[in-house]
Order: sequence, then C-alpha cells, then structure tokens
Amino acid sequence: MKKAVMTPAGQARQELLTLLCDLLLVATTLVALGLGLVWFMSPLALGFAGSEQLVDPDRRQWAGTLYRLSYAFGIPMLLLAQVVAIALRVRRSRLWAMAVSMLAIAAFTLCAAAALKLRG
Repeated sequence: MKKAVMTPAGQARQELLTLLCDLLLVATTLVALGLGLVWFMSPLALGFAGSEQLVDPDRRQWAGTLYRLSYAFGIPMLLLAQVVAIALRVRRSRLWAMAVSMLAIAAFTLCAAAALKLRG
C-alpha cells in the first residue's frame, strides 16, 4: 500500500493542531486542579457544616447531599479524568482526550453549581 505524502503546508497545519490540542489539555488540567482545590477548601469557606440557616429541610437535605457527592466523588473523578485524558493523548487519541477532560469538568461544575444554587 502506498502511503500518502504530506505537503509542507499540511504538515505545518497538523503540527499546529497537535500543539493547540496539547495546550488545551494543559489548560483543562489546570482548570480541573483549580476547581478541585477550591471545592476541597470550600467546607470552611461556604459553611456547609452550618447549613441550618436554610429553612426548607428538603432543600437543605438536597444541598447537603449534592455537596457531599461532589466532595467525596466529584473531586477524585475530576482529577482521575484528567489523568485518563493525558493517557489517551499519549496514545494519540486527541479527540477522546479532549472529550473526557471537558466532560469531566462540565459534570463537576454542574454538580457544584446545583449544590450552590440549592444552598441559596
């Protein structure tokens, strides 16, 4: 089978795409680390331990449950997803690496935002 020869312009475009994907992966990893750190430090800052100020007990229960889930499972999954994304990128699967990284950040942010919204 004959292998296609890439033109210099096509090769430069491919290298630029690879660089941009790598930079995006670095950026999403830094965002994930920042989100994880901020959420890890949030029990004292947000005062979830003293959530008695919420009048509605159902809302207080939902907010506490979402917060505990995002804290106990969300942070580790967010960071683990970044490791998986880096492993996928090393195996030359840029599309899956970006998808895993961005979906993990989106899911974690959605859960955290829901907990904060219920909190008031």
